[in-house]
Amino acid sequence: MIYYRIALQESQSATWRWKSSPLTSLHGVLGMLKLYHCVPNEHIRVFLSSSIEQMDKMLSRANQALPSTAVSVDQLWDKHVVSWFEVRRLEIELGAGGDHDCPYTWSLPSSGPHMLAWTKLRARRVSGGIEP
Repeated sequence: MIYYRIALQESQSATWRWKSSPLTSLHGVLGMLKLYHCVPNEHIRVFLSSSIEQMDKMLSRANQALPSTAVSVDQLWDKHVVSWFEVRRLEIELGAGGDHDCPYTWSLPSSGPHMLAWTKLRARRVSGGIEP
């Protein structure tokens, strides 16, 4: 599920401020955007997130001029920008999510067929049948 939240940038400030609570439908976002039809589009951002907890982090990043999941009103209509997978991928890349920075420890499988397959693969590698 994608959560949406609208933020506005005041004309005298570069700071983004929340103007909506978290929304769960694009229909709700469009309804809220109607309230701000007099505000120039460049002063409106819609933040997208896969969790409500990530919203404040993304607002903080946007206020520091760092990449975030905020999109302009025009980008909101682009189906490629609003993909749940892209939002989640960006959150993981920008945050501490995922395990990409944890060391990986490999061990042989405990089942017989898997062990046999790895042993044969290792033997082929040692004999030169497989290039590294």
